[in-house]
Amino acid sequence: MQAHEPLDVLIVGGGPAGAATALSALREDAGLRVGILEKSRYEASRVGEALSPGAVGLLRHLGALPRFERAGHLPAFGNSAAWGSAEVQDRDFLFTPFGHGWHLNRRRFDADLAADAQAAGVQLWTDARVESLQRCAIGWRVEVRHEGALRILHARCLVDASGRSQSLARHVGARRRLLDTLVGLAAYFPSAAEAHRFTLVEACEEGWFYSSRVPGDGVRQPAGWWVALMCDASRMRAERLRQPQAWWSRLQHGPQTRARLGDVDMPVDIQSFAAQSAVLDPMFGEDWLAVGDAAASHDPLSSSGIARALDGGVRAGILLARTRGDSGREAELQALAEAQDAATGQYLGTWSRYYQMEQRWPDSAFWRRRQRLVTLDPRSTLRTRAAGGTTMPPAWPVDLLPVDAASLLTLCMGPAQACGMVARHPMREHAGDLAIILGLQGLLQAGALTLQ
Repeated sequence: MQAHEPLDVLIVGGGPAGAATALSALREDAGLRVGILEKSRYEASRVGEALSPGAVGLLRHLGALPRFERAGHLPAFGNSAAWGSAEVQDRDFLFTPFGHGWHLNRRRFDADLAADAQAAGVQLWTDARVESLQRCAIGWRVEVRHEGALRILHARCLVDASGRSQSLARHVGARRRLLDTLVGLAAYFPSAAEAHRFTLVEACEEGWFYSSRVPGDGVRQPAGWWVALMCDASRMRAERLRQPQAWWSRLQHGPQTRARLGDVDMPVDIQSFAAQSAVLDPMFGEDWLAVGDAAASHDPLSSSGIARALDGGVRAGILLARTRGDSGREAELQALAEAQDAATGQYLGTWSRYYQMEQRWPDSAFWRRRQRLVTLDPRSTLRTRAAGGTTMPPAWPVDLLPVDAASLLTLCMGPAQACGMVARHPMREHAGDLAIILGLQGLLQAGALTLQ
């Protein structure tokens, strides 16, 4: 094992959030010792994403714009959507104050940000994973598997920038609150021809399709199209949608998406990726904090993932630099957490409104689950239905946690009015009224409750 000089900040995850945190911290205090652990070597192709026009200002702030502009990313001139109807609606970036956005070579984008961090003085370890960590006199002792060998690193503060895997947060006992079970199933279609420069989102009964034209990645992937079907994980498993034939048959339910691909063959491989909305509880602790998707991940429909990661990294880096030596850190972290909570609340409201716009498939479980419509009269009197002397709660949607079915069924043993159960539920303050009401609706629809 090899030991290294203690770091001020060790960041787990070398994507946009991690690199932005490092660059921002060093911009504030060039004397900081900062390291990044990245599990990959930045060699693998990744599902293409679009960068919103406003994010270019963040890259400029971080000093990362020159390398970005040399990378050959494709201009993105707007977004298109067949959402709420079969007709496609366009939103042109021409009318924003920031100009056009970008279709990214995502492998190159991440690698370039990491290179900018290294050029600024960050120590970068690729092919590196945290094996274990423990507290020590100066902060943290971290055992790392790096290129097959074990290394010991010491750091005063840790940052989880590992994305939805939240690999550091799990070690320190934080809990991820899942709000849905969205997954993406993506196929790549090489195409050298010039094509539409708008991202397209198209709703279908089982979810929605995303398609985007991207440049080649300079390694394995030529220029072409990424197309992803976004659906629930349970549907993916039940319908075996990772099999190319099953995925291809669903693509025919997205006529606008299928038409923009032209004459292409069925793909031979389907990639799956997690796309759940989730929040970390808590998002910080003693000498650690989470940024980007590790702190809170949003539905890809929001098209804000990379911009949020960059912005969160900038804020985290400033906080870490300004509270070096722990002075004022707790207050700064609390302010950061409150801002995150406020942003999550705003996101959930917008998320629900967007899904409520699509009403073409009222019997689809995918759409019902996300529209979160309240249909229960608060004056309704509910009672638990007993089956064989016991009450068996149905499968419980993860987006309603931390409310659970058993607690609602216990309150309904009475019987009692719905409004009274909302007021008495022990998790009301933490979960909110809406989750309790939707839980009661779900139990009533499943037959676990009856109206009196």
